[in-house]
Amino acid sequence: MSQHPGSYCPNCRAPLAPSQRFCANCGTVIDPGAQQRTERPPSMEGWSSSTQNDGTIPATPPPPPPPSFPQQAPSYYTGPPVKDSSKSVMRQIGCGLLSVILVVLLLCGGASYLGYNWLKGVANSPSSGNTSSTQSSNSGTTADSTPTPAPIKTTSLSGSRPLAFIYSDVKITLLDAKQAASFSDGVAPSKPGVVRIDFKEEQDGTKAAYYSYSDVMRLTLPDGTIVAPITAKNGTVTDASTNRQNWIDFPASTDLSVANMVLQVGTDTEAQMQIPLQTNADVSKYQPKTVTVNKQTTYTGLSWTLTSASVRWSYDGKHAEKGMIYVVVSLKVDNTSAQDFYGSPVDYLRLKAGDVTSAPTGDITVPVVINKGQAGVTGACAFLVPQGSTDFSLIFLATPSISGSQQSSIPFQLQ
Repeated sequence: MSQHPGSYCPNCRAPLAPSQRFCANCGTVIDPGAQQRTERPPSMEGWSSSTQNDGTIPATPPPPPPPSFPQQAPSYYTGPPVKDSSKSVMRQIGCGLLSVILVVLLLCGGASYLGYNWLKGVANSPSSGNTSSTQSSNSGTTADSTPTPAPIKTTSLSGSRPLAFIYSDVKITLLDAKQAASFSDGVAPSKPGVVRIDFKEEQDGTKAAYYSYSDVMRLTLPDGTIVAPITAKNGTVTDASTNRQNWIDFPASTDLSVANMVLQVGTDTEAQMQIPLQTNADVSKYQPKTVTVNKQTTYTGLSWTLTSASVRWSYDGKHAEKGMIYVVVSLKVDNTSAQDFYGSPVDYLRLKAGDVTSAPTGDITVPVVINKGQAGVTGACAFLVPQGSTDFSLIFLATPSISGSQQSSIPFQLQ
């Protein structure tokens, strides 16, 4: 049985297997058509047309070895060039990594924002130490509950010695001082806290006083700051028969001590009174002081007796001027002469205090006419003199307006 001869590489003549597309020796691409065209019967060279003597067909000699060619790297054809996908993969990985980083940053930023607002809410909540109100589990209050206002702190000013003084003929007695953040019947303070002074008003004269507490009252705080009132129950005095309870509010912190505060009474052009807000404080110098004199002199044939003299901070519904004080003299007159007396006290009466000589002021009740034979005629008149004066002299002037007048005087003291 004869063998079908194989095909060979057209380039290097290396034997090829059926349907082999590449030469294993040189890498030449094998065209199937060309492969068929290169197939040929093996060389018959060396074959005898006769058989051997033993009748057998001689064995086919092996094909000669293929020629030796220089070895070169096979150049395989792998079809169209394949696009490198590694760069695309890296780009996809890079985009994915960037997206992950952005998401992480957004999450961190959101967490930081939420954490900040949570901490801020905790700091501002009623349960934190930044507010004056506290949350109580026993009372059942919550952070949304309205905080309970701080209690009102009251300092009594009513002791064994009344804290009283007279301003413009109105007797004012301080009762107590209250401290609070605010009062429901007051107005919002300009500073944190209010000091309310409760007092009683009693008209001390026959004439009505006209003034406003916003003008005449100030509060001196412990550091020396002077503050004006912000409201009052009754802000003005206009009635001669005033007798009522009143209060006035000043802006002041509730942390301040009332005992170190001073109520100032009187405008800048008036004699000011400084009233300490202390129980049993000594304010006697602001109260009227009267001394009995009972000294006599003769003037135009009449007997004049200075029965008493008093020191007052106000008279006839008015308060004393700055640096001054009222001295009110009371007189009794006996006309034992043979003629009537005619004369105005403004013309002939003077009060000397030190180097200052003052004429009468305000309402004068000494009669202008004193009839002959009249006895026990009384009257009074007031003088403004410098504060601190103690030695006085009531002078009766020699004046042409009064017939037969010769100067006379009555000295006295007020301690």
